[in-house]
Amino acid sequence: MKLEDVDLLKMLPSFMKEDKFDRLLAIAMSNLFRTWELDSRRAVIVGQIDYLTEGELDQLAKDQNIFWYQYFAPIQIKRAVIKEAPLVFNRLGTVWAVERVMNQYFENTELFEWFDYEGEPNHFKFETCDTEILKSDIYAFLSILDKVKRKSQWLDEICLSLRGYGTIYPALGIVEESTDTFYFID
Repeated sequence: MKLEDVDLLKMLPSFMKEDKFDRLLAIAMSNLFRTWELDSRRAVIVGQIDYLTEGELDQLAKDQNIFWYQYFAPIQIKRAVIKEAPLVFNRLGTVWAVERVMNQYFENTELFEWFDYEGEPNHFKFETCDTEILKSDIYAFLSILDKVKRKSQWLDEICLSLRGYGTIYPALGIVEESTDTFYFID
């Protein structure tokens, strides 16, 4: 017997079915069993996120209403977004939540609020060294950002920091410059 199929009202003896309280209690307990069964199924799914297929992840994100979830993202990013969703929902609109979500899609993304870089109040900027931002759709980036940030904040800029590696050779040279003037006599 499955918990979702339990109907305690049918299991009551005939003398208890006549009592209104017993009937209501049986109906309430049957409903509780159904919700417990659904919750236990959800707990099993959440523990198995690393083993779900892409379609199952998409459906789970839709069921949990993870509105910043991107269906075109790679599967590892989808898994990370779903795992972090409860924490992000609790802190939605904070700097932590915005950085956390943006770091799931683009690595090493750091948010600076207006007072960190002497900007205007309620403005912020992003700095990242992830070059994937150049390959991705900037509108998708802005769409994700708009869903998790406070509506009273405005993005000033996205700053991409590039690093170059190489060897630097210090050298010192002397440049001699002179001017010679020649006069021709006619």
